[in-house]
Amino acid sequence: MQVDFSGGVEVKAHQACVVFDTRSGAVAHIHESITLQGADPPSPEALAAQALNHFRAFARETQLTRLDTVDVLHVPAEGLASGGTVTVDLRTRKLVVAEAAGAPSLQGGRMSD
Repeated sequence: MQVDFSGGVEVKAHQACVVFDTRSGAVAHIHESITLQGADPPSPEALAAQALNHFRAFARETQLTRLDTVDVLHVPAEGLASGGTVTVDLRTRKLVVAEAAGAPSLQGGRMSD
């Protein structure tokens, strides 16, 4: 994701994490936090809690996923900019980004049972 702020405001931190299905590696939610100069960035624990809260609210509304099979992985925010499909390699617990020519396909929050 490219971030552009005008007026001379500088980005102090750009953090990201993904909520993923621990059975398949499918990414159900991508959560980013942008902290501007003068503010304190959230801790990794706070960022993960925010991501899970957003995901749980979405999952309750749509009933697309099981809440007991997800985990959070902190990832470099710049790794999300390619526009490809993202998954988590369950063996290495690393983000895998498949390069795509078209629009990003982030699996729409859907995970298989």
